[in-house]
Amino acid sequence: MKIGCVLLWSFLCVECATPASAALVKKDLLGGIGDCEWGALYNWEYYYKGTDCQWDQSKCEVYPSSNVTWVTKFCATDSEIAAGWQLSTNEPINPNKNIICRITQRQGINGSNCQYVALKNLNLSQWQEASVEFRSMFTVSMKNKDMHIGDTVTFKVDNLRMSDFTGLPAGTTVDYTLSLFSFAQRADKSVPASKNPVLSPNNEVSMTITSDQFLVKAIVRVTVKGGSLGGHQPGFYVDGAHLFIKRAGKSDYETEIVPAPRNKRITTLRYGFVPDDDLYTVAGSYDTVVLSMERTFEQIIRLKYYNPLIKIYLYQTAWQMDSMLTPDTDAICSGFPIGFGEVVRNHPDWLFRYDTYPFSFPDPRTPEWRQVPFYFHTEFVTYPTQVAQSDLQTAWVTGETEKIARYHVDGIFIDGPLIGGPPREREPWEPQSFFHGVVPTVRNAGAQVIFNACTEHLDSIDKYGVLGRACFDPWWNVSTNYPSPNYSNNSPANVPDVFFQEWAFWVDGSERPSNFYDKAYWKRCINDMDTVKQWNTATGSKLIPSALKKRIHMLIVGKDVPQDPADGIDGWLRFGLCSYLLGQNDWSSFGCRAITGNVDLDYSITQKLGLPLGSHTAYNGDEYCRIRQYVGTSDGGMGGVVVVNANPNATRDFVPGADVIDENGRLIPSTCKITLSPHTGRILLYQSGYRYISVIDSPIEGDVVGMAPGTIQGHVLKNRSGMLYPTYVQVKVDSRSWQMARVNNKGQWSISWVPGTQGKHIIYSRAYVSKTDTEPNKAGRTVYCTGGTSIVPLNSIAEALKKPDGEVVRLEARVALSTREMTPGSIYIQDPVQPGISQKGIRVDYPVDQPKIAEVSETVDIVGAMGTQNGARCIVGPVVVINNTIKQKQPVVGMPNSSLGGGDWFYDSNTGAGQRGVTGAHGCNNIGMLVRTWGRVREVSSTSFLIDDGSGAELWVSVPSGTTIPNKNSYVAVTGISSCYESEGSIRRLLVVRGNSDIATMK
Repeated sequence: MKIGCVLLWSFLCVECATPASAALVKKDLLGGIGDCEWGALYNWEYYYKGTDCQWDQSKCEVYPSSNVTWVTKFCATDSEIAAGWQLSTNEPINPNKNIICRITQRQGINGSNCQYVALKNLNLSQWQEASVEFRSMFTVSMKNKDMHIGDTVTFKVDNLRMSDFTGLPAGTTVDYTLSLFSFAQRADKSVPASKNPVLSPNNEVSMTITSDQFLVKAIVRVTVKGGSLGGHQPGFYVDGAHLFIKRAGKSDYETEIVPAPRNKRITTLRYGFVPDDDLYTVAGSYDTVVLSMERTFEQIIRLKYYNPLIKIYLYQTAWQMDSMLTPDTDAICSGFPIGFGEVVRNHPDWLFRYDTYPFSFPDPRTPEWRQVPFYFHTEFVTYPTQVAQSDLQTAWVTGETEKIARYHVDGIFIDGPLIGGPPREREPWEPQSFFHGVVPTVRNAGAQVIFNACTEHLDSIDKYGVLGRACFDPWWNVSTNYPSPNYSNNSPANVPDVFFQEWAFWVDGSERPSNFYDKAYWKRCINDMDTVKQWNTATGSKLIPSALKKRIHMLIVGKDVPQDPADGIDGWLRFGLCSYLLGQNDWSSFGCRAITGNVDLDYSITQKLGLPLGSHTAYNGDEYCRIRQYVGTSDGGMGGVVVVNANPNATRDFVPGADVIDENGRLIPSTCKITLSPHTGRILLYQSGYRYISVIDSPIEGDVVGMAPGTIQGHVLKNRSGMLYPTYVQVKVDSRSWQMARVNNKGQWSISWVPGTQGKHIIYSRAYVSKTDTEPNKAGRTVYCTGGTSIVPLNSIAEALKKPDGEVVRLEARVALSTREMTPGSIYIQDPVQPGISQKGIRVDYPVDQPKIAEVSETVDIVGAMGTQNGARCIVGPVVVINNTIKQKQPVVGMPNSSLGGGDWFYDSNTGAGQRGVTGAHGCNNIGMLVRTWGRVREVSSTSFLIDDGSGAELWVSVPSGTTIPNKNSYVAVTGISSCYESEGSIRRLLVVRGNSDIATMK
């Protein structure tokens, strides 16, 4: 028999210390971007109408309309705008002749860079104005609204100074302005010109939000009015720009900790970052981010503002994507470093040409693209390339090294090198050749390479394993098994740095009703993690230099469906994380996605868990049910165990071997059985983060024992690596004194015990090193002494109902129908569904000091005395024990009001055995069962209502506090527990409702 109790989860909440450099600062929506350190790509909005404005189409994209032209362009000399900022010029300004914009070296705060913008060569009429805006368009996060109605935003520039604004020709003036603008409102402040940094309050402007905003522009503007500039170039320098917030009703600015605190112990990677993601959350939760689109590169600056150590990789492909413009026009940003139009025109041999056209399958492309006769994947309209061609490799790596320098990224994420297609699949030597041709050059450019392995592995069981090894194994060599002359030997220098498993632990579920779990595939993923560790820890001739150590990333991708949800203790997110924790090492990382897009998982549990001790092992000989021990740390890691059942169709029972706390904060004693559903995992933490953990093995939690002398036995777990066992543990029962029990060289201990008195006893143990070095007190082991022999469990609630009042009974694995909050002071339990056996139910009354255990549908164990309360049989003074965390949904029996309660069932008025029925009623007794009935509401009170279905039977329905009582004369269908109450010597019907979800109003 076992008992559980609830401990406050706050007992486990160990706040991760922030880095020493972290500080509480004003929340700055331009954090990092306002420093104006470097530029790469920017947008220019201009209204010039002349025909002498020409653009280099290979370095920009031009989108003209009737009154304005938008240009997206790469930075160049005297045409350079800081990342995250834009340029806007009005009609008199010719973009090719009248403006200078550059990032100026060592002119910013403390010798940093800054943005310089100036006008030149202007000849205006008397009434003309020429203005240029340097602006940052801040998009409000849709997931984490940064602004609300009533908030005040303040745009402030710490270092704003002007140049060449004096000595202008007569009639020519220069004005400077700071502005905030949205679609609904704007605020402007005229700024006095100064060669020194403008001082507060002249260097800031504020605006109160009056309507829902999703876009706010922060603007620095220079305007020239009338006349000629002659040889002058009036302009401004900007550095240290900020966008602060005061929340509605607050007088102080909103604050946040920068850098963002790291509350996790594992290494993580976010695949597919998009602008709508909450930057603060991403920066604090992930060590590496793969940037999905080049055009969002400015988010690199924001992420590194919040996490200076974060690594950013740029997503790039080994396949071609059309520009979505025309076959003759290439976008300046794409996932492939050479434009598709250029490839079609000059390098068609890089693509796979179809011999016949049109294709034999539906062509989803637009009409102008249907004339391009090369094989493409119809789902994404991507064109596989012949990656083994040396000239393709040269062009690819040249373009990538330019991007690495332009966007200041830490590396390149390469997708698709393994993917071929009709008219033929790629051979393993082709992507191997590609990596050998590009990886060394990318690494020489100061960047690393992540290789998307899709569903490949590092073993050599089949051709897919060969593909994984040939492309990533640093010591893979050509052998007689691979006779193709196109293979070459690998080395740590010519294979990628990171093996990216896009479908970790289970296979693609995008085209299936739910995720597809294959235990052999799961185990191969675990093996891959072990293999990378073995490579990096090898010595001698297999020693990999530190700079060339390999890594592996495990990305779980799941389909969230009702039968296989993402969230919850049995969801696929937890299964994936636990699977990763089995194999995690110093060279691994983890991430998660849903098929529909990114999801963020709370990784703080890994901070509490601690560090792995040793490797994962099979549990009870099952290769697909594995466990791994974790040990505590000095910074709050508790230690514990991770267990995963990867069997796709079979449950597995697991006994933790130490008192642990699950992720819901619930205590699970050492000998308690946890039933793991198929493809689920658990993270179980020790109660104490102390370096030794004492465990009581016998008697077990909730045991019912006799008066005879016996022993208390247990063992000690070492909660740090590399330690000896302590010499003693201390043991006490109830409020008696601590006694010393010696620990043997196997960590075992025992001590004699005589219960002495009947009733409840609590046994405590703690590891003992010295008076000042002792394991903190933990929850004790609760046992019950009956004065006789132990109690044999009954097979059903029916057997318990046949026992007289006062007899102690023991029931195991009964299903909870309610919690104590739903049915105050009690829970109801019911027999599980068993073929050929009728179900019964009964109420279980708790002592008020016993913590809540059971949730609805969980199975529980009960020990207690039979009794009768208000006509209904019940179990009083029970011991309630969580038996397992499998939820067994119970059937609901529908019946008219007159059938509720039923007649007497084995009732004995002398002993109280059996169950009385409703006075005057007949039929099956169903008191204690989950039922559904219906009727019109005739009467209401604050805690109950009376319904009538026309059968003539009076049925009162009781409800817990907080439940909405239906209106009088409304028609309702009600689900609840059949019960009864005694009134004037009669037994009357009662239906016990558990909450609002049990009441449905019918129209």
